[in-house]
Amino acid sequence: MDIIFATRNPGKVNEVKAFFSSSVFNILSLDEAGIEGDAIEDGTTLGENATKKTLFAHAARPDMWIIADDTGIFIDALNGEPGIHAARWAGPTATTEEIRAHCQKQMQGIVDRSATFRCVISVMSPKGLEQQFKGVLAGTLLEIPSDE
Repeated sequence: MDIIFATRNPGKVNEVKAFFSSSVFNILSLDEAGIEGDAIEDGTTLGENATKKTLFAHAARPDMWIIADDTGIFIDALNGEPGIHAARWAGPTATTEEIRAHCQKQMQGIVDRSATFRCVISVMSPKGLEQQFKGVLAGTLLEIPSDE
């Protein structure tokens, strides 16, 4: 069964494909599903933006199941920044490495490095019914990034 993952982020697509690799589900990116354009992520919450992504893909392919996510990191010492704006925090075209470097610069000299990573996944059926799933992981930012 084909499921569209409403993203153009190749890292996310590869992770989700690997997760479902031994299942009956075949994950398709927006590109692989032939869907052009992007959802406008102007919501004020992760949930709103995840829904906008599923609705965008559903409008193009109403015959398919759609999944989408929106994620953010909420840093306590920065009053919750970058929050829902994590992907564009260092600029609209910043790479993951540039975002990481920007975060390290913002956190320079800050002792309280506590943060919460939050994710909302939206699943939409071909009938347009949506269900959301939320995850929260509290932790501490490292002073020196690690790839582990």
